[in-house]
Amino acid sequence: MSVLVQINRILALKSFTLKDCAELIALQFEDEDDEDFAKLTPEQLLIRWVNYHLKKAGQPMDPIKNLGKDIASSKAMLYVLNQLDK
Repeated sequence: MSVLVQINRILALKSFTLKDCAELIALQFEDEDDEDFAKLTPEQLLIRWVNYHLKKAGQPMDPIKNLGKDIASSKAMLYVLNQLDK
């Protein structure tokens, strides 16, 4: 199972860039400078994306802070996938 999680993580982070997906600008914090936002790593963008969709889904869980143990139970991803399926 952990091998599958790592493979998914590598594949997801490989193609997750601001240049490729302009919609990511919705993840920028109001008080965040454009330059600082553009410097975020793919992992940081993916974490923001997951937390953005958790919030939109109205889920009471704490925001995830990493792509390891915080999503290991898959609870956050279940909420996100349900949110995207609407």
